[in-house]
Amino acid sequence: MSNELAIAPTAWPVAIEELRAHCRLDPDLADQDGRLAAFLEAAVVHAERFTGRQIVTATRIERLDGFPGSGGTIRPGFPPLASVTSLEYVDTAGDTQALVEGTDFDVDAACAPARIRPSWGQAWPATRVRMNAVTLTYVCGTAPEDVPEPIRLAIAQIVADWFRDRESLAERPPQALPAAGERLLRPYAVWAA
Repeated sequence: MSNELAIAPTAWPVAIEELRAHCRLDPDLADQDGRLAAFLEAAVVHAERFTGRQIVTATRIERLDGFPGSGGTIRPGFPPLASVTSLEYVDTAGDTQALVEGTDFDVDAACAPARIRPSWGQAWPATRVRMNAVTLTYVCGTAPEDVPEPIRLAIAQIVADWFRDRESLAERPPQALPAAGERLLRPYAVWAA
């Protein structure tokens, strides 16, 4: 199984101005904004990996070697799921086929991670035996303004810690989240079902 970012977020949950204030930088000096923006993007990625969630709305592509057996459930990574864009598979003849939501499969986006199962009376179709025979494309995440405040604070704290230690980060990239950021993110972590 693979999961890749197809369309990256177009906005972040914390503004550069907020980061300047959090890092106690002079608001009139914008010379560090590029570095803050880079740390912000990296902090969001770290927060996503720690929580198993997509923090800000993005499109992801998940590939599976086949459908789960016996009408099993597909659980897309990186909740919350906003919508399924497409669910395609390579049939036994080698042709790509598309399934239709509501006819071939149903989506339960209310749980995290979401559940995708065959519709009533349906079963997952047979696929060609090959790697990446099933491709799920979906939109996930939250609008930047709807990101919970503890996650926003965690991201700001991570950026502030990295900004403070930026000279040592040039020699070695960060391996772990700062403790304060981790404590703020832990309640939002999605554990495997």
